[in-house]
Amino acid sequence: TEDLSQYLSFSRYLFDKDTELNLHRRYLKGLRRMESFAGGRWFERTVTKLQKEAQQRLTEEQKIELAEWLEPVQKPVPQPADGDPPQFVSQWRMADFDEAIEHPLEDRDLANGKSAYIKAQCATCHRCDGVDAQPASHLGPDLSGIGSRFGVADMLESMIHPSRVIGDKYRNPAGPNISLMPPGLINVLDRESVLDLLAFLQKGKGPL
Repeated sequence: TEDLSQYLSFSRYLFDKDTELNLHRRYLKGLRRMESFAGGRWFERTVTKLQKEAQQRLTEEQKIELAEWLEPVQKPVPQPADGDPPQFVSQWRMADFDEAIEHPLEDRDLANGKSAYIKAQCATCHRCDGVDAQPASHLGPDLSGIGSRFGVADMLESMIHPSRVIGDKYRNPAGPNISLMPPGLINVLDRESVLDLLAFLQKGKGPL
């Protein structure tokens, strides 16, 4: 992902209206590939900017020849979930789980953890092994294998205080210290489901 984005960003300076048509086509194909990669809004804005610049470098004849690569990708509109919306359970705090996360999360209900992942709307903006991707799942970081990179307390803190630590690609345009992820998403889960969710993320890839 990073290599391709850097290549397309730098190579755009080599193109003009006299560039061979096939090279323009290959560049536009690369931009189309980038559209499918995971990344936040910063990444999406970068792709949009490169696409706009690429189109401006084309003659009217070239635009006609390359029309299929200039058309925006029609992304499916997410459908509302069936049933009633989740009900508020509790305004969870780190202290509510201090004792539970001091010990390994063994013998947890991983199937319920997966259900909690979906109920708390994690799948809306994140990809994760074992969960069907949603149209906007690329907006947040990929959570596959996150349990091998972060401890349980770190994962829980990111759910309760999503703006405490933010990757550069996932900052909110509304402010440099505001995460795109709203707080309180796990407040629709009961305590056991939160722990099952943490166990599900900790386990990572593999059958439930």
